[in-house]
Amino acid sequence: MKYVRGLSGFALVSLLSFQSGAAMSKVPEQVPSRTSSAQTQPVIIAGNPFKIFQDAAQTVDQVNKIRLREKRRREEKRRRKKLEAARKKEAERRRQYLESLSPEERQVYEIIEKAKRDLRHQPIADFLGSGFGITPKGTTQTPQDLDREFQNAIRNSNNSTSSQPPVNHGSVAPATTTGNRILQRILNKRSNETHEQWFLRIDPVLSHTPREEYRTWRATLSSADNQAFNALVQKENEFRRQQMRETSGAVWDMIKRDLSCRWESDAENEQYVRVCDD
Repeated sequence: MKYVRGLSGFALVSLLSFQSGAAMSKVPEQVPSRTSSAQTQPVIIAGNPFKIFQDAAQTVDQVNKIRLREKRRREEKRRRKKLEAARKKEAERRRQYLESLSPEERQVYEIIEKAKRDLRHQPIADFLGSGFGITPKGTTQTPQDLDREFQNAIRNSNNSTSSQPPVNHGSVAPATTTGNRILQRILNKRSNETHEQWFLRIDPVLSHTPREEYRTWRATLSSADNQAFNALVQKENEFRRQQMRETSGAVWDMIKRDLSCRWESDAENEQYVRVCDD
């Protein structure tokens, strides 16, 4: 009896072992089949492929725009820093230069700087005035010319031992004060200049010359130069009055034309047009 029970147990164990082994032997055969079927099946992308690519392209474009804005922002920041550094450097250079000048030289320097500013603005004023039919103001000077005038006057003043600036023609009228010798050297007529050339050269500087300095300089002129200067001043004043008349006439013509304008309907009565009496 024990033998039969033991044999039955042995047979049961053997049967279980055989089934497990058979199952294990079947697994390697099934795995390759799954792998093979997975490799042969096509990959399916969810959604519209064109829409996906379009969204990706838009994302890349947005990223590029952000990078470009950031690059421009950095470049603008660097540019502002360079400009600020250049302004500070120029301001410091100008401060040191002014400190190196004498009171006379500093006064003339400020007059020359104002005259240079007027010369830079003159082409704009002539262009705007030409639109109104205004005669442009003729000038022969440039800012660079005024810089050279200033430097030459300083150099000649330093090399001269005389306290009175040279006058090319006629006798010198007695002056109550010496005045700014450097400024007078710039304003004085040169031997190779006509009176018209002389007046055009010094006109930008005279516009910013202080009244007392102007009177002192006029006292140093010869009678011939003084007479010619007065005639040129009268001619300049007449030219400016003519400019004022031309300006007022052009403005008044514009006002009259604007007042004559009216809105009228077209032939089809579909829209209104502006009609002016020319």
